[in-house]
Amino acid sequence: MKSIVWDISNRLVVPFDADKEHSMKLTAAVLARFHIQYLKENGDLPSINYNLSAPYTMCGNSIYKERGTDITLTPDEQIMYDYLIKSGHFT
Repeated sequence: MKSIVWDISNRLVVPFDADKEHSMKLTAAVLARFHIQYLKENGDLPSINYNLSAPYTMCGNSIYKERGTDITLTPDEQIMYDYLIKSGHFT
């Protein structure tokens, strides 16, 4: 599984692979599990210490175990995905 990487300005840096769209969907799915309620209430993501990535990695692994590698986003995950695209978090 590819890691979620953040640069100094807290923009997501999705590691390039053969399917960048897949990596972006997995990132949105992981972040939705942790932060969708905050996003819905505040319209933005909270300030987070992304150096502590173990919970995110474990969550990504859990998503793969539950749904396989062909991810179809849930409605909340789609909200997160759309936010990340619109706000310029994906680079």
